[in-house]
Amino acid sequence: MAVNFFLSVFGLYSLVLIIFGTIGNSFTIYICLRKRLRSYTTFIFIAFICFSDIFSLYIWCLDHFSEAFFKTVIEEIGIISCRVSFFQQVSSLQSSSWLLVALSLDRYLGVRFRTWRSLYFKAHQAVFCSFALIFLILIINSQILVLAGDETDGDFDCYYNDAHHGWVKTWTKVHTYLYSIIPSIFLAILNTMVFYKTWKNNMRISNGISDVESNKIRKKRFGLVIAILTLGFMLTTLPSAIITGYFHSSLNSRNETKIYIYICDSMAFTYHSSKFIVLAISNTQFKKELLLFAHEFLNKLECLQERFYPNYSKSITESSG
Repeated sequence: MAVNFFLSVFGLYSLVLIIFGTIGNSFTIYICLRKRLRSYTTFIFIAFICFSDIFSLYIWCLDHFSEAFFKTVIEEIGIISCRVSFFQQVSSLQSSSWLLVALSLDRYLGVRFRTWRSLYFKAHQAVFCSFALIFLILIINSQILVLAGDETDGDFDCYYNDAHHGWVKTWTKVHTYLYSIIPSIFLAILNTMVFYKTWKNNMRISNGISDVESNKIRKKRFGLVIAILTLGFMLTTLPSAIITGYFHSSLNSRNETKIYIYICDSMAFTYHSSKFIVLAISNTQFKKELLLFAHEFLNKLECLQERFYPNYSKSITESSG
């Protein structure tokens, strides 16, 4: 009884993540692509990451809600649903992680070479790089659309069937490495090099400026947003990826152990749903653009109000006077 209660709680939490993540990531894409920010490669990569994150929320995360309340798993509906859903899930997760690696690499090269962004890598090249990464990942996972799922004697199993058991089991392990383990290694190396290079540069100029100014330069160059996204990615996705690749079949067989899958997936999908909060808290440029959007939106509301309710607006003005 207690296990079913916790499964229902995590199922509801998954639904909240889907709603909040879809709205938050969509709004983040809009802000990142506004005129003042879309010239920065960092915000181009973040927009593509949020785009991938939206697609990642609608399979396994939705499964936890539908299974807890309706005893339905999207991938088990049929062969087409299985292949398309499995393909969408792993491709979107891998795209999100490798776009974050590309973002960190761009950050490192920007710190390492002063003319990197001004001469060699501008916004339109970041767009091309993002599309190329997503396309490559789609090609790598395209075999899922042919090989995943099998129906034998009326029994359908999307992930662990007799006909393709070896291939599916192997590919879920491949996904573990492509989604979390290998990107985490690259992210750790790149961010360590960025930190070292930034610290080294700051040591050269620290004698000529105050400690406060030095801290501001260090934060700006290191990239607080990228550091938070990287750390969050490594802490939240590794448990979920390892369970998916090595323990999903055994843990998913009983409700008492299935809750571990729900917990780890909830951590990972919380990360994929929280880009808007991270940027709104830690990035000055994003906050300024967000406030500017809010100001413009309120002005438009006032214009609409004056257009449709002119007498109401006039009475407010007179009373305030």
